[in-house]
Amino acid sequence: IALQSPAGAARIRDYLYNELSK
Repeated sequence: IALQSPAGAARIRDYLYNELSK
């Protein structure tokens, strides 16, 4: 996943959000 790409950043953000929300 490329951090510089909007889609990649959104995917990582959503992943981290879900992990932290457990």
